[in-house]
Amino acid sequence: MQGKTREADVVIVGAGVIGLLLARELAAAGVDVTLVERHALAREASRAAGGILSPLCPWRAPGPVAVLAAWSQDRYPDLLEGLRRETGIDSEFRRSGMLLLDEPDVDAARRWAVERGDTLEALDSADLERLEPAVAAGQALRLPSVGQLRNPCYMEALEKSVRASGARIVEFAGACRLMEGDGRIKGALTDQGLVAGRRVVLAAGAWSGEILAQVGVRSSIEPVLGQIVWYRVAPDLV
Repeated sequence: MQGKTREADVVIVGAGVIGLLLARELAAAGVDVTLVERHALAREASRAAGGILSPLCPWRAPGPVAVLAAWSQDRYPDLLEGLRRETGIDSEFRRSGMLLLDEPDVDAARRWAVERGDTLEALDSADLERLEPAVAAGQALRLPSVGQLRNPCYMEALEKSVRASGARIVEFAGACRLMEGDGRIKGALTDQGLVAGRRVVLAAGAWSGEILAQVGVRSSIEPVLGQIVWYRVAPDLV
């Protein structure tokens, strides 16, 4: 470990979408916040995700996840418009809806829609062909309320906003270790030194489980292998 000790009211470990959003909100509220990222800001899983603002089958998601997703979808348009005005970067949000083909548990989907007060459309072959001719005939469900955004644009807007917010940033911090003392977490040990804080927020995504294990906290969070491919295609291919 090298470098001097830094201090902040709040230390956030992880600069993906959650860490950046939290740093932005805290800085706007006048909180002294330091954001710690092992590599560069806004460059890992949050940048490469699909950008769909919903679990793919929300009726199968844990209840709190589905509630949070629905709450977030209602608020994302205002958030993204604010970021666009602030940074000049358009996150390319569209309330495109989501098609689910050959869903095996239609009854569960309908119960979920009634409980949540959301709209769920059941499409037969003719409906599906009118809506999306490129899809082979069959049955489908459609959630018209689901939106999506363009992750790289969104992350660039968040990064630009946080850099201008007054939040302090420690990039390329390497693998962090949480520092314990007096019965609490007191900061993060990095390759650049100690970042001490009155409060420490862990927002390290899939690596949070590994970091928590250092201080004896067991968690089922772990990274898994995944791939995503981006294609440049003609508009309205699908």
